[in-house]
Amino acid sequence: MLDADQLASMRACVEEAMPDTAVILTAPRVTGQAGGWKDDWDHAAESEPLACFLMDAAAPGERIEGGKAVSELRYIVRLPYGTPVTSRQRLRVNGTTFQVLTVPPAKAWDTSLDCTCRTL
Repeated sequence: MLDADQLASMRACVEEAMPDTAVILTAPRVTGQAGGWKDDWDHAAESEPLACFLMDAAAPGERIEGGKAVSELRYIVRLPYGTPVTSRQRLRVNGTTFQVLTVPPAKAWDTSLDCTCRTL
């Protein structure tokens, strides 16, 4: 079984091997014209840059647009273990902005965090 030091070393190695750079975008919530809330992406806060690895997802996804199912490319953005990211945020990877679709729950033995995303 791995001890805490070995696992930390593995996580550091995985992060060092990540060839891409990301920032996490967090939009403030503002009142919309209809009285509800909306995310103001024009005034989103940016995190410090962090290492990541951008990969194509194994299969395309679908979303509903105008009452029709639309096929779209999905991507996996691998982030360092413990990165605080949610599906309410966006990622900018190497200049391209992605909507975060899913973030898996963290497990004690993980060495990274794989988020499913789509381009905007």
